[in-house]
Amino acid sequence: MGKDFFQKIKEGTSLKALNTMEIDCRPRFFVEIEDEEELKGAIEFAKRKEIPFFVLGGGSNVVLPKIYQGLVIYIDKTDFKIDSSNKDSVKVDAFSGARLPDVAKQITEAGGEGFEWAGGVPGTIGGAVRGNAGAFDSFVGDYTKSVEALNINTYKKKVFRAEECEFNYRNSFFKKNRDYIIWRVEMEFPLANKESKKFNEYLDYRKKNHPEEPSAGSVFENPRVEEGFFSSFPEMKKFKELGFIPARYLIESCGLKGKVDCGAKISEKHPNFIINNNNASGEGVENLIWEVKKRVKEKYGIDMKEEVEIVK
Repeated sequence: MGKDFFQKIKEGTSLKALNTMEIDCRPRFFVEIEDEEELKGAIEFAKRKEIPFFVLGGGSNVVLPKIYQGLVIYIDKTDFKIDSSNKDSVKVDAFSGARLPDVAKQITEAGGEGFEWAGGVPGTIGGAVRGNAGAFDSFVGDYTKSVEALNINTYKKKVFRAEECEFNYRNSFFKKNRDYIIWRVEMEFPLANKESKKFNEYLDYRKKNHPEEPSAGSVFENPRVEEGFFSSFPEMKKFKELGFIPARYLIESCGLKGKVDCGAKISEKHPNFIINNNNASGEGVENLIWEVKKRVKEKYGIDMKEEVEIVK
């Protein structure tokens, strides 16, 4: 790794424009990487400095602190290819930094279906695979064929087949095992029987039902409950067929809609979103998260699990 790369590493850079919550986080070090060798160089830099590091993708589903005493690695490798030559499917080969809305739009235009929901999600392919993102009963893991990831200890790449990725609700092997950083993803989507209107319909749904203010996206997973829960809380039986209780309902029923802390606010439009109401800090967001967990546990006995990642 040449000296030119290490000159790219900056100190005290604001990440406000690089996270969807628009939190003014200032890490000790920050670097944008464009290829695999630069990724290895960034990891080696952090190891030599004996500091932590984390990879920042599209900046959604993450809550940043005011100051991060480590290295933030921003993957600026956004290339992807769409192959629609197959009569039965649309194939995608994407680097982890590829933006979800761009990929979703081209898949839909090529006649593929199953990824329309991602048109309004400001994330990256790598982040979506790591958290098995999804909406409207469709998940990234349903269409992932293979994932190429870099081992941060050996600097060797490994290709994981779909079954090795251990996809489940909002989770994957890569979220549980931090020794690997996703670098490239191959996906395949079936061809739609007819021209789909879902892409625009889902965009309209998000505009209508989600807050416009800066946020990290949905904060909590929708919790699954045991059969006996509905006997204890008969007012919840309307959600029985869903197989889960909407997090937004639990938060609102605890009287937390609109609650504010350090500039962060539980959205009144959709209570499972915490918005940047007035120069919010990561501390304010975290305080609201713990307040929700406490109140829901006290009222319903449910342990709420965050969908967002809180960076320390």
